[in-house]
Amino acid sequence: MQIAAEKEFGVDALDYLGVDTEVHQYFAAGFEVNPNVPDANDNLGFQFELEAGNDLFKEGSIIYQWVTYVKADDFQSKPISIGCSTKVGDPYVSEV
Repeated sequence: MQIAAEKEFGVDALDYLGVDTEVHQYFAAGFEVNPNVPDANDNLGFQFELEAGNDLFKEGSIIYQWVTYVKADDFQSKPISIGCSTKVGDPYVSEV
């Protein structure tokens, strides 16, 4: 998979959670093509990660993360958003 975008940054939890600490987010987007099958669908993948202290999010809470993007140098197209929700304590209960 080729990574097309990657970003990691800290977020002040006081603004969102009322706790004076910082959480770290990581986002990556990439694509994968099958060069052996010209009409095969290309795969576009997104990865969201959130790193924070165990006491910030209660077991069973739902975490939402999303990204909004536009095509480079294309001011006519509307922005596109994609997001993910994940249940704390069970990362396999996720929806896009």
